[in-house]
Amino acid sequence: THTGISLSLPLWWLPKTSRHTVTPLAKGTHWFDFAELFGEVETVELVGLTDMAQAAAEAAGRRGEAHLLAQFRAPAGACAMCEALTDRYLYNPGNKRQDDCHPTTCHLGDYDLMR
Repeated sequence: THTGISLSLPLWWLPKTSRHTVTPLAKGTHWFDFAELFGEVETVELVGLTDMAQAAAEAAGRRGEAHLLAQFRAPAGACAMCEALTDRYLYNPGNKRQDDCHPTTCHLGDYDLMR
């Protein structure tokens, strides 16, 4: 009965101003509207990496990840998003330099605890 979901996103998909902060999103923004495809949404945030986490990822030879954190009004929305995106890839058509596909990783949970 969880209403929260976290979806991993490549850090480079976020605007530079959102890469190291928590950014609340409003209806009409790309990621808020994406989450609403799966159910009625209460809150959507982009959660970037702290500078320390980014440095650790780079030291390990990995690119950092950010998260789309959404709270749905009903558990069915979070479950629908998780079910639809599990074992899938997201594609960024805006990146013209390379094919930009990212495997999805979703976690259901209590929204307040996931923050």
